[in-house]
Amino acid sequence: MRLQKPVAVLVAFLAVCAACGNGDAEQEVDRGSRAEPSSTAAAGGLGPREIPATIVDLEVDAFPRPADEACLDNTTVVEVAVGESIAAALEVTEPGTTIAVSAGTYVEHPGEWVALEADTDDLCLRAVGGEVVLEAASDQRRGISLTGDDMVIDGLVLRGFETGIAVDGRDRETQRALTIEDTRIEELVGEFREGIVVFAEPSDPVTAVLDGLLLLGVEVEGTDLGVSCNVGPCEHVWVERTRIAGRAGSGDSGADALAIEEGRQIVVVDSVVEGAPADGIDTKASDVVVLGCQLFDLGRNGVKLWRGGDVINTIIDGSGADASIVGEEPGRYRYLHTLVAHHGDPGETPFVGTWSYDTPSTEITIEIVNSIFYQNSPGGFFVPDDAAVSIRNSIFHGAPGDTMLDVGQGASYTLADLDELEDAGFGVGNVVADPGLVDPAGRDFSTDASSPARDAGEEIDGLDTDATGSDRVRGTAPDIGPVES
Repeated sequence: MRLQKPVAVLVAFLAVCAACGNGDAEQEVDRGSRAEPSSTAAAGGLGPREIPATIVDLEVDAFPRPADEACLDNTTVVEVAVGESIAAALEVTEPGTTIAVSAGTYVEHPGEWVALEADTDDLCLRAVGGEVVLEAASDQRRGISLTGDDMVIDGLVLRGFETGIAVDGRDRETQRALTIEDTRIEELVGEFREGIVVFAEPSDPVTAVLDGLLLLGVEVEGTDLGVSCNVGPCEHVWVERTRIAGRAGSGDSGADALAIEEGRQIVVVDSVVEGAPADGIDTKASDVVVLGCQLFDLGRNGVKLWRGGDVINTIIDGSGADASIVGEEPGRYRYLHTLVAHHGDPGETPFVGTWSYDTPSTEITIEIVNSIFYQNSPGGFFVPDDAAVSIRNSIFHGAPGDTMLDVGQGASYTLADLDELEDAGFGVGNVVADPGLVDPAGRDFSTDASSPARDAGEEIDGLDTDATGSDRVRGTAPDIGPVES
């Protein structure tokens, strides 16, 4: 282990990429494969990636920064070579330190429950020169425990643990500004397997247990609970270019891919969830944005926004339980260029979407615009009495007798009643038809040349790109659906 002090500059901040929607260069998209999330970045944008304007007023400066920027001012570097101990370096670090770990495989604290405990503020733990694997010792359950503020984990692989990374809090004080970047959690073991979990307990009176979490380029493989704020509240959580692959079939209703049990200011961008035993994205939070995400083969619900938010350019293909898209408490819920396909098991009649089903509220606003609903269960949407509902320029595929909208205990409209639904003021410009998806089984959700989706959407101010990062408008108007063809 070698100590260097001081250093002029640890790393240079990455040059910024073109902002989303920049038309200076054409983007080629392989329509024969799954739509790949875009990954553009922009300095001074909201978090590490500039996103279009939403109905959510994001608190820009409160989100953590990427590793290069967050570690830029560290003046001490501790180098750990193969054969040396990361844990030993952590034990002697002071605030303002970067621990630079050489590529290799490390086993730390054999015989202990936790491999690495990091409690120093303003600390960066980074791989240099290649992959750094932190491998579980025999009977070791937890990979890394974080209890400090302003911490960075960058470039690590955590292998063979029951819980990959635990955010354990600061003795009932708010823990702040954690960045986990280019990190992979794999080969999880145990009866209940967890990726990244905030275990901290709230204070009394309740304040945020965590304020500021950035997951950037993170992968979690074979998890039951993927990424979770267990009790909360958690604030200013940004998840980008992250993939969570669940251990489908584990059968635990609490095994969500991404769960915020209490919080606010939650952003999920360009991320993929597949095989979750329970819900894909479940946020008991306010101020939520889900943008450019893809969710596949979920045991239960697709996207649950408990207190309103924006769902944009998002694909949900294969979900179960009572509904695929869910809202519960008072708020404004907006779904733009979203696709919901293959919800519900054959022969069952669950809703495709519900809002304020268990606790009816009149303070609910729902907008569904330029979206596609394809081969779902016949239950349609449920909204409470007196909800403000606007369904516009969207495509519904199903049998004429399938329900499109139930309004509380009152009116019910089937797909055959589309004209009556629009006459009643619940929407305009909708179509009942096959959307002409090119290859949904192969996860190609572009539309063919004869599709009613082509150039049939409503233009959304500021929404310049589709789910693949390509230009949103290529004809006379936007296409309906997440992918512009």
